[in-house]
Amino acid sequence: MTRLSCNPNNRWIRNRWQKYKFVAKGSTISAYLDGNLIAQVTDTSISSGTVGFVSYSQAYNYFRNITIITTRLRALGEIINNVEWDSAEHNVIINVNNEQDSDLFEQDVINIMNTNKIYYFALGSESNKQQIEQFLQNINNRGKYLESSDIEASSISIAEYLKNVLTIKK
Repeated sequence: MTRLSCNPNNRWIRNRWQKYKFVAKGSTISAYLDGNLIAQVTDTSISSGTVGFVSYSQAYNYFRNITIITTRLRALGEIINNVEWDSAEHNVIINVNNEQDSDLFEQDVINIMNTNKIYYFALGSESNKQQIEQFLQNINNRGKYLESSDIEASSISIAEYLKNVLTIKK
């Protein structure tokens, strides 16, 4: 695997939001900082993967206005079973699908969610609200159902929920 690195002069700036953009297209990964290409690598050894956000060394780091675009939808069960979860960390899944999801009734999904203490947030509608609320009860109410009609308010609600959870567990 090839490491994506960039110019050390492209550093974060304290108390200032910066806009990062990462594009993975085919075997090429490009990184942008505030609209400028800062790194690019081609690596044919990676054929699939997932997206995650991590702060390596900066305490009290925040992420906002996250947009992920993909050409392939994956079911919850597929995601749950193909990720190596760390129960010592704060694991979060955010579902923005308004459809019913039969995986929410699968006992192995519930067990993995509980074993790894995964938080589940679902932006939905009346069509799947009851199903999501039942699932949340099955995973010890780690997460929240949010009405999908107001994405901005839902995003703020998720951020506040996680802020409270992370503050309590410190």
